Amino acid sequence: MATFFAGGAISSAIGGWAYAQGGWFLACWTGLALPLIALAYYATGFRRNRPGSP
Repeated sequence: MATFFAGGAISSAIGGWAYAQGGWFLACWTGLALPLIALAYYATGFRRNRPGSP
């Protein structure tokens, strides 16, 4: 729960900053970029380096 709350709070802060700096254009691109970065992180296999992971 704390991780989801922290992620939401950080994303809200980034979204507010992006809107203040570049309006809806930058806010939308930021909203697209963050999930794509998370997907790339997941897809590249960094999660496999944890102990106990196959």
